[in-house]
Amino acid sequence: MQKAPTLSKFLIISDDPYITAQISSLLSKRGHYTPVLDCPRLTRHDADNEVLRRNNVAARFQPNPIIFAKAEQKVKDSFKEKFPNKIVEYVESIDDLTNIEKLSVTRPEEKLTWSKKNIGVGLLLALRQKKEIVFAENGTSEDCAYSDLEHLVVCEEGDELAQVIAANYAYSIGAGLCLISELEEGKAETICEAFYSSADHADITQTEKLEQLKEMLREASANIPLDGKKMLTFISGKIPWGFAYPEIPTTHIFNYPDMGISILNAMIPEQPNTQGLSLGVMIDPEQVEASEVETVKESLGQRGMILKTLKGSGANVYNVTRNIGLLPYDFLLISTHCGDASGWEWTYEYKDSEGIERTLVTHTTIGVGNIPHEDELLEVMQFSKFTSLDGVNWNDPKAKEELYVGTAILDYIERSRDMDDFKPVKKVPINRVRGSSALKMWDNNYIPVPEHIAGDSLPIILNNACSSWHRLAGDFIFGQARVYIGTLFEVMDAQACEIAIKLTSKYFGKSLAVALWRAQNDVYQDSIKRPYIMVGPHFQRLRITSEDKAKRVFQNMTRSGANMARSLNDNNKDDFANKKIKENLDFLKAEIELVAKMVSKRYK
Repeated sequence: MQKAPTLSKFLIISDDPYITAQISSLLSKRGHYTPVLDCPRLTRHDADNEVLRRNNVAARFQPNPIIFAKAEQKVKDSFKEKFPNKIVEYVESIDDLTNIEKLSVTRPEEKLTWSKKNIGVGLLLALRQKKEIVFAENGTSEDCAYSDLEHLVVCEEGDELAQVIAANYAYSIGAGLCLISELEEGKAETICEAFYSSADHADITQTEKLEQLKEMLREASANIPLDGKKMLTFISGKIPWGFAYPEIPTTHIFNYPDMGISILNAMIPEQPNTQGLSLGVMIDPEQVEASEVETVKESLGQRGMILKTLKGSGANVYNVTRNIGLLPYDFLLISTHCGDASGWEWTYEYKDSEGIERTLVTHTTIGVGNIPHEDELLEVMQFSKFTSLDGVNWNDPKAKEELYVGTAILDYIERSRDMDDFKPVKKVPINRVRGSSALKMWDNNYIPVPEHIAGDSLPIILNNACSSWHRLAGDFIFGQARVYIGTLFEVMDAQACEIAIKLTSKYFGKSLAVALWRAQNDVYQDSIKRPYIMVGPHFQRLRITSEDKAKRVFQNMTRSGANMARSLNDNNKDDFANKKIKENLDFLKAEIELVAKMVSKRYK
């Protein structure tokens, strides 16, 4: 299926994969996607944001009912002020589902008895056979279902709720499902690092290293049936599996965090009668020799898209931060260099709230922006990565099994809000902070840490810079991008330029997964050096419809500004937070005035 499936008009919120699978087997319809969200992670320091993210995605497609399936009471309570009582249903067993009148559930006579292993495969079989799935210790278990179909969803084992979501997704797009072994966290990190540093070995060429990585990934996923396949969608934690299958168009969906939200964010803009792209932002700090920005701008502009370009000195850290975070754009192109920045190893010693003495080591770097009209003030963005706690390597899963974390990390996060009172006891300069993924702007490094981008517009992002896929793919998808395209390793400027131009001209309007595959075929042909990887459902595409785009952008900006104004002077926010909101609001007001002039000219 090259178009998005229809969204079912209900929503399941649950952390229990078994009852979620049972509900899905009774409610799902062919060609419709059954939406499932995991419960908010209420032990996190940003628990309110966890609830808000789920509330926002529900607000976008207005489900009725919203079904809390075996959810803890604290989860139910966290939504009481968000969802009206009349649309909420609580389900503790599958029998409760039949009592919900608006669903009109009819339980099929036939049941599929499945083991509690590989439940995603069992669910897809039940859906296509129109049976109710039930679980038993002695039930059937297989690792593939409907592998003869042209599109195959390939899901890593391990996260059972992700398997359920994967099965619902595969059913909605008419695909098969295959499970592959999940690689250990440490090995996944090693593979991603090997891609990043593939050109840095004295004893082996980059081509040889990439061939090794390709074979390693194919061996780890050797049970994938490839005959007759025309598309692979990988549901994965970190691994760019698609690199190993250059003969087929591929894409990826992250299984954590918030897999259910990211799928909905991609489907909602592709429902019938939805508008296409209206506003594009192009960022060109003039750091690469062959920038594609002007050609892409011409191509999209001829199709009627409104475009804003930050170029040269205008592409400074301060401007880029605000435009990426606040403007309601649908498409973002970044043309610059990307790489891990230098920084420091910081050691903290403190007593946590449980009274335990802690030693936490982080690798930290910063990005600095010059604030306009404030000669003595700088805006600092900090990226920190945990490396060890109490002498235990944070990236060693086996070692961490014996480590009692308790409140150590939450206490660190809380205390680090006050940088004056909570400082590292030791600072050591280091040449590289892994995962920092700094983007070179006109003045300094921009280190994206996007919790929320584009004012709820769910954009498509092409980060056309070297090694721009690694951390940034996950962070931008979490920030509510619907598609992210980046690179695994260095890319030549001229080739990056050609890829972007092909995506926005020759292959405009095609499935982005297919368009990217064809563009890489054109540019790299049979070479192993195919750096681009896509995250997001395959049916996403660049499309522009005929509505009044200036008016739509004006309405989106006005709505974002109104939401921001309401949060100003919130009793729960300190003076610094309110000052930041005021600065952001001033930025939006200036942008609204510019678009308002465009709208007024159209209607004169």
